[in-house]
Amino acid sequence: MLRIDFGQSLLDHSGVLILVQPVGYIGDKRFKAIFDEISTYRTAQVPNTIRTLNLRYSKRVSPQFTEWGNFHFHKRVLGLICVGWCTEISEVEKLEKAINEIKNPFSAILLNTRCFVFGCQSNDESKIRKDFALIRGEDHSGDLQSNLAEFVASLFNVLESKRISKLSEKIDKITLIQAPVEHEVFGGENDSRTSKRKTIGRSKKYTGDLCMLAGLPQEALSQYLIAGEHLRVVNDLLWLAGALEGQCAASLLLTRTATEKDRNSLILPIECAANSMNLTMNGLGGDVDESKFRNPQALSEDEIVERLSEALRLYNRVKGAAVVETEANLKFTRLLITYKRRIDASVALQNSLSVTVSLTEQEKIQRYSAAAVLYDELGFQRKAGFFSRIAAMQCVSQLMPHPLWLYSYKFLMSALEGYRISLDQKDVATGATNGWPALQIRLLNELIYTARRLGDPFGTFRHITFLLHTMHDHLSDDEMKELCLLLESTAKQCTGSPRSPKSPKETDGQKIDALDMALIPLTKMPLVRSFKVQPLPPHMKPVGNKSVVASDSESAGPFIFSSLRGKVKQSKKGKITTWVCGDIGQVSLDVYNPMPCELRVSQMILCVEGVEFEPYPTCLSLPPKAGPHTVILLGIPASAGSMRITGTINLENIGKMPVESLNISVTSKDGEGLDELFSFDEEEIKSKLPVLPGHSTDITVTITGAHRFPQGTESNENPSYDPAAPWGLTGSIQFRYSTGSSSHMSRKVTMAIDVTVVPSLICENYQIIELPSDRSHCLLMFDAVNKTSNDMELSLCVGNCNESNSVGELTTDGAMNIQGNDKNRITMNLPRFTLPVSDNHNEEVNADSQRRAEYERRVCDLPACNAEGCGSVENLKLNTSMMQALRPDPVTFGVQINGEEYDNTTSSGITISLCTIVKLNVHVSNQSDEPHGPLVLAIEPYQDQASGCPVTELDGKVAWVGTLQVHTPEVLPGKSFCHSCSLIFLYAGQFMVSISCTETATEQTATSQQGTGSESPERTCNSENTEKALKGEIHGLKRSWTYSPSVKIRVV
Repeated sequence: MLRIDFGQSLLDHSGVLILVQPVGYIGDKRFKAIFDEISTYRTAQVPNTIRTLNLRYSKRVSPQFTEWGNFHFHKRVLGLICVGWCTEISEVEKLEKAINEIKNPFSAILLNTRCFVFGCQSNDESKIRKDFALIRGEDHSGDLQSNLAEFVASLFNVLESKRISKLSEKIDKITLIQAPVEHEVFGGENDSRTSKRKTIGRSKKYTGDLCMLAGLPQEALSQYLIAGEHLRVVNDLLWLAGALEGQCAASLLLTRTATEKDRNSLILPIECAANSMNLTMNGLGGDVDESKFRNPQALSEDEIVERLSEALRLYNRVKGAAVVETEANLKFTRLLITYKRRIDASVALQNSLSVTVSLTEQEKIQRYSAAAVLYDELGFQRKAGFFSRIAAMQCVSQLMPHPLWLYSYKFLMSALEGYRISLDQKDVATGATNGWPALQIRLLNELIYTARRLGDPFGTFRHITFLLHTMHDHLSDDEMKELCLLLESTAKQCTGSPRSPKSPKETDGQKIDALDMALIPLTKMPLVRSFKVQPLPPHMKPVGNKSVVASDSESAGPFIFSSLRGKVKQSKKGKITTWVCGDIGQVSLDVYNPMPCELRVSQMILCVEGVEFEPYPTCLSLPPKAGPHTVILLGIPASAGSMRITGTINLENIGKMPVESLNISVTSKDGEGLDELFSFDEEEIKSKLPVLPGHSTDITVTITGAHRFPQGTESNENPSYDPAAPWGLTGSIQFRYSTGSSSHMSRKVTMAIDVTVVPSLICENYQIIELPSDRSHCLLMFDAVNKTSNDMELSLCVGNCNESNSVGELTTDGAMNIQGNDKNRITMNLPRFTLPVSDNHNEEVNADSQRRAEYERRVCDLPACNAEGCGSVENLKLNTSMMQALRPDPVTFGVQINGEEYDNTTSSGITISLCTIVKLNVHVSNQSDEPHGPLVLAIEPYQDQASGCPVTELDGKVAWVGTLQVHTPEVLPGKSFCHSCSLIFLYAGQFMVSISCTETATEQTATSQQGTGSESPERTCNSENTEKALKGEIHGLKRSWTYSPSVKIRVV
């Protein structure tokens, strides 16, 4: 044992601790067998009494463990049993030196020592010491039991004498018993009243410990109660906590003695009965009436819990009592587990882990492993797995002089259940995700590394295949490549049968004995997507003789007639493919390689049942991430019969008439959404009719996970609507079919459905703004939210996405990656286009949304799930400003410079000489369906500075002929007007010419518009903005259109 016993319980307070050690050349296996046999005797019965001694055995006890032996007497090593093996009586004396070396650290506390010598057949015991016992014969159980009973009897006699001596001790002879942390605290003042009561209280607690070990729990409870009374008065916190702990241990032993008895119990010699006696209490300390504590009742369950909780609080207040506090918390935890108080037990266990105590590396391993075991008993599998993994990491800590890789491996294996990793092949075959893939991958990688450090290639091979098979979907390409290389190198080291390997370190005791897990077949590498049994060619296909078949079927049984066989049984058979014995049959498969590296399959054969079959092995090599590849598997059936190839499922018409008409409908009580979810191809259904008897066909049902936007989501009518919430339908699919001969009658088959649509991609927070630099396009911005836990690749398509040859179609340069449960802000350019005009504003917005859905598509791809989908834009609500930015400008410009057309989108500008006349001709057109006016056309030359601010005060740098500003009252739809002027640039440099057209509305016009309520689509704005504009501007409303980008002129 270490300094702290992490496996201790309250019942151990009554256990006599006996150390069992090997001496000489006995061997580990032989000593383990003898120790196991000795450990079966857990109790010893004192004859002619009801007293029972509880025995505890340990292979290792450190001297530091006994430091608290005065405080808790059960922590003392009271007996030492040495186990040796000798063939001659002369070899026994050689064991004495080894025994003394073991006994010396415990010589001050040992009550007796005994050495059991096995293998010696000599009967001359006069030459050996009395503390040696010869155990003879192969069947030595009787001899061992008698010698062990004699040894335990000697321990009992010493304990009983100590108990009697302590009970008869006079008050002036009592000495103060101190705990290890109190040596420097107490010095003198032994004559004071407080000191005397403290001395008496501790003596009573010490006497209670002796009574517990001597098999008198009733007397021990009395002593503990008296000790508690004395110690509570003098506020001796540490020993009061020990007395309370003893009261709980004695009460627990009293309640369990009557129900639990050990079948394999030692019977002590009859002399022990004469030495045992019950004395009355010595009546120490007249301040406490001790008579009321005679024959007390055992504490109830609630009282035990309450007093043990108080003891823990007292331990926490004592400095230096971390060792006994930790042990007390663990005892409390085990007690609460037996009382089935799981929450309280988990709190106590957490408190034991939070106690600050200096621990060695070995003690840390014991602490975490004990916590894992207790959490497992509580049913907290996740915490049990966590602490098992921590214990495994501690076993190979850098501070360990010799890393314990084998124990680390065992702890990691025990942690698998807490991390929800099942090694059962049935659970692995389901492929369902259970647990936390990132943590599971980390744990399995640690298992692989530990198995490699142990030098066992078979264990490494099993764990690598398990990781690849179960976590394939959660591994990156680099991780899979690394595992594949490791698997290849490990497979080369595996020679012979994987069930009986010999590890390089097996001779050092580092053998892995937990490899009962079966080899996991890599059934997903490669993936089989198609499996078809190929019939024989028509000229080789056997054709049965009807008369012979009929005669054979009639004589198939001993009865003349039976209504229980025949066609009814044959109608349940699946689709049959007939092969011929001795001829080659073949099966075609379409396989995929999901791995990022080359996949080499050395042998692929057919597994069949029912007949003898000679398969032809096939080997193939698949490139990375490739498929499908068609593979043909061949084989020759060697006998007649029914052969089954696993993995095929057929649906067929089991009736006697062909199905010529089939109607499919979907019904649901959940309301709308059926047409969005389910769709059928009527042409496909018609092409597969009729379905003849015994034949089967496949009907394609397309289920589309469309996102539904219920009414009211585009306004404030439904504020509780959550676009990220899943929705679904519960209903049924009805298949109504009939034959051609009875068109007025049909049959109906109903299949229940339950479909839930979980949004994967949500687009929200739309914003459409104008681009001053490009009037033919606008800027669309929105948030793309990935609602899945996997990475998503998002690609955008602008234009008529339903037509591949659409004019002006634009796509993004590459896919955009959005991490799981994250969102990105998307920005894209959209060509401006004309929206339909409608009197109803709501209908206009709905039509605009539908057109946006046709014009723009968001394609999302989830590589981890091998799934694709499209994002919905039906929730895009166009307000007035967005519609204004989306529609093309109603006023367009045509510019000619020196008689040549000027295109600002493609031209980089013109170059002229100094003082050359530039003739500018501007053509203004009204492209809308309503008149515009009055209009003001303005032409203004300027220069751009480095700061980006235009300079319009050119100070004589430019001269012009004509006017730079012209007014026109109105421009009707489809009409235009022109204006010409000339510019002369007097200085060299870069000049810009701004061309703009402004529509002004007089106050009278604005007022009439407000009164009549007439507004065109181009002038539509909400009422609040209109009122502010009418109140804020005296001279009316203004709208402006600019020829952008401006005309660039370079003067040289």
